Amino acid sequence: MPSKSPLIKVLVLFMAGIILPTGFLVYLGVLSIRSETRLLQKESEERVGKTAQAVSEDAQSIVSDSLAALVQMVNKSAFNEYKSTHDSVSTLLQLDTNNHLLYPVQEMRRHRPIPLIPLPPEIRQRQEAAEYSEFRMHDCAAAIERYRSLIEDFESPRWQAIFMTSVAGCYVKMGQYDAAESQYQEILSSYGKELDQGDQPFELAMTTQLGELQEKRGRPDLAVASYLEIYHDLLSGRWDLSWEEVQFFIRHVSKRIQALQANMTNIELGRWQNLQVQYDHLSRAVAKAMEFVNLRWPNLQRTIREQGRSGKPLFIFTDPLAHHMVAYVPSYEHLTASLESVAIAEMESDSLLSSVLRDIERLTSASNLAYRLELDGGTLLGESHQKPEGKRWPIGTQLTQTYPALHLAFAPISDIPVERAAERRREVYIGMVFLAAIVILIALYTTWYAVSREIEVAELKARFVASMSHELKTPLSIIGFIGQKLQLGRYRSQDEIQDYYSMISEETERLKSLIDEVLDFSRLMDNRQPHRPEATDLVELVRDTANRFRHSLSSDHVKLDCVCEPESCLAKVDRESLARVIINLLDNAVKYSPPERTHITLLLKQEAHDAVIQVADEGYGIPPEEKTLVFDRFYRGSSSSDHKHTKGVGLGLAIAQNIMAAHHGRLDLQSTVGKGSIFTIHIPLNGA
Repeated sequence: MPSKSPLIKVLVLFMAGIILPTGFLVYLGVLSIRSETRLLQKESEERVGKTAQAVSEDAQSIVSDSLAALVQMVNKSAFNEYKSTHDSVSTLLQLDTNNHLLYPVQEMRRHRPIPLIPLPPEIRQRQEAAEYSEFRMHDCAAAIERYRSLIEDFESPRWQAIFMTSVAGCYVKMGQYDAAESQYQEILSSYGKELDQGDQPFELAMTTQLGELQEKRGRPDLAVASYLEIYHDLLSGRWDLSWEEVQFFIRHVSKRIQALQANMTNIELGRWQNLQVQYDHLSRAVAKAMEFVNLRWPNLQRTIREQGRSGKPLFIFTDPLAHHMVAYVPSYEHLTASLESVAIAEMESDSLLSSVLRDIERLTSASNLAYRLELDGGTLLGESHQKPEGKRWPIGTQLTQTYPALHLAFAPISDIPVERAAERRREVYIGMVFLAAIVILIALYTTWYAVSREIEVAELKARFVASMSHELKTPLSIIGFIGQKLQLGRYRSQDEIQDYYSMISEETERLKSLIDEVLDFSRLMDNRQPHRPEATDLVELVRDTANRFRHSLSSDHVKLDCVCEPESCLAKVDRESLARVIINLLDNAVKYSPPERTHITLLLKQEAHDAVIQVADEGYGIPPEEKTLVFDRFYRGSSSSDHKHTKGVGLGLAIAQNIMAAHHGRLDLQSTVGKGSIFTIHIPLNGA
């Protein structure tokens, strides 16, 4: 194959003469523009830097003040007051380090109850004796004496309150309600903060007992007042109780109040209804807080930890458009500086963002600056009505007390004249470079295409001349050799002379076939090959062609199977041209198959509106990169060079493809290296 050095030389000269100087000029221009841009950016940043910094600090202070209000709320434990004055807050809660609620209610007790100390054996025996007198002998007077002796002899405030409760119970059984009430009042005043045997505050237990005692004395008004006060104290968190315990006592007190509802005044009924409404609101708030803690808080907590922001207050935007946010405020123990609790407020962010945008708008409009407020990630939250002419934002900063961070960008609204002129020069220069690049690329492609085509034509011509010289030389040599033997009389019999004449005839026919193939191809390329389509039975044509090919075979090792699926298949074709295509494909199948595996299948079938003729072999196959090249003029694939015995000039498939194009059909190829090839002819039947 001829060398491609001319193409390489042309491309090298082209690059040396045009591309390299142009690239150098472009490089110098880029350096100039970059230097000018840096100077202008520096000037712009100096002009807007101080103002932008002041605006950013002011916006940051608004965010900080909002968080400071939450911090102050936590320090003062003013959760109810904060929520009542901030309508945008939908959920407000406080958690301990174990993620248990501290607000709106205590999910767990603040302090673990101190276990009740066991009684000494002697005191325990005396208690059992007093209980025996009370519950078995029903001698409450004797039981009271025994309980009082225990109170005097065992100096444990908690046990003393327990024994005094038993004394009051005995007075109730004896019907001495005044004495019982006096006993309950003494327990309230002296031991109200102690816990009873069920770890409940005596203050709560005694107040409940006093209400029940008033019921027994026939004083429902006093009982209702006592129960309502207990209900109020439970809601206000007066005692260190868990939320489950508060709910239990509220249900118990509610049953007592409902039983006395008929004896309640309008004022008491109103207070009772208000307390129920407060309890319903509190229950809903607790349910909402628990839902937040169980479903949303784990992900938020993980985000805070991953960002390393768990040590300071933070606003977290929880939706892509930043309409909602969660305020996170940690609280620390003063002495140990360890995390004590976390306050969380879920709220709408519109109020905060509106305050920030109003402040930014006020300051930037006075300074002739444009601004953009974005959420880190690209969500635009607000921008000025006027935009910078250069569409550049030289100053940027972030509000770090939010996640994702709020990003502020600033730029002067109008550029100075020098900057505008430089921008115009830059645009013109970029346009000229772009246009020059397009022209150079077009010229480079045109040059490459022209030179490569010339080289390709030269290679084709050289290959064609070499192939034709080789193909013509063989029959001419044989004819010359036989003619010389006949001329010199070097033959032994008349039969040998006849064999020589037969060989001359065969080689002459072969020579004629080569010349006719070249002439036919020339006519086809110039559209001078006449085609005479006529209605033809393709079944008959295929079988006749297969028989003709069998008779021309010189080897007994070639096996040709002809299969025609339809009984008849009519199409308008040129019989001789189509037969030539089939014979060419069969001949190629024989040429490019090993002698020991020359099995060819000729198949005719009908698919939709096409007649399909397939020639399949089990030969060497065609590599994928050559499947389109084998249809080019004068091209012979790698298998041709690998198997020197194959003959031809590389025109057969090109002629076949032209014939199929003239019939408005097509010739397809499927091939696998080492397994064989399948050539498929598609002939439309709509012209039959």
